[in-house]
Amino acid sequence: MKRSITLKLQLSKEQEKILSELADLGAKVWNKVTYLRRQQYFQGQIIDFNKTEKTVYEGFKHEIGSATVQQIARKNAEAWRSFFSLLRKKRNGELPNWLKPKPPNYLKKKEKEKALNRPPERPVQDRKEQADSERPREIQTLESSIQGKNSL
Repeated sequence: MKRSITLKLQLSKEQEKILSELADLGAKVWNKVTYLRRQQYFQGQIIDFNKTEKTVYEGFKHEIGSATVQQIARKNAEAWRSFFSLLRKKRNGELPNWLKPKPPNYLKKKEKEKALNRPPERPVQDRKEQADSERPREIQTLESSIQGKNSL
């Protein structure tokens, strides 16, 4: 049996702004690598995954961090490989006629913001009314020790 603990970060305005900027930079990396690969694809060229990754890496590594740029570029490459796999299956007749594979697209503003959206929080009063017997003691202790100590 696996156990997971969900924590709610209480971000300051400054921390939220930093996270928003990081999310925007991540979307810019995705969009740039998608642009380069779509240009190659629609010009009938073979997509050079290494060259496009390196181009984007060199452009964004100082802004968002090298590991983050690499991960985003690799996730994008995974999306392209999935697209090519679907194209191959479509050509072989393994997919229904109505399914038309499309290359990975750009992240739009709504999708950029999705990373920072949070579900509505229950009022504090409702949380405190929850019976102590329903929650393990370790979680209660953990929550009280973390509250107010959030930092990036």
